Amino acid sequence: MLEINNNVKTIENKHWFSLLATHKNMYTNKCQQLANEYEKLDEYLYKYHYRLKQGYKVVHFATRTIITIFGEVVFKRRRYKYWNQKSGKFEYVCLLDKEIGLLPKQRIYFDVQFKVLSLLGDGKRYRDVLDTLNHCYISKASISSILNKYDIRLLAIPFLLKYSYKI
Repeated sequence: MLEINNNVKTIENKHWFSLLATHKNMYTNKCQQLANEYEKLDEYLYKYHYRLKQGYKVVHFATRTIITIFGEVVFKRRRYKYWNQKSGKFEYVCLLDKEIGLLPKQRIYFDVQFKVLSLLGDGKRYRDVLDTLNHCYISKASISSILNKYDIRLLAIPFLLKYSYKI
């Protein structure tokens, strides 16, 4: 019989666990850095003189969670109230969302959407995309909605160019 040295086995487990913890901390640090950058940008927009000229007034802070290529990023941003001349009533807006290009109910940021589309364009299955982006916590339904959002013919062009025969 082959005997397993328990000391080596525990060292390997500790090493694997430390690598896993380092990997998780790397993504956590990136998410925290990105959240800090968004909050700094929100502070800049708050102090920007154009905001005051347009009549934007701070109502309150709101948190926003988006899914990026690094994972979930949670940050605080200011909500503003302003008078819309055309509609004749007050409207609410988050200037940070406009600045970074977020739509009102968008949770998955554009970098994840482009990564999903590029993987699907390379011929990957939904399961392969989920395994590649496992730290993003997206589902098959999210992948399907991303695919339906964009024109499918655009994904077929690289595939057709790759396998087309020269005449």
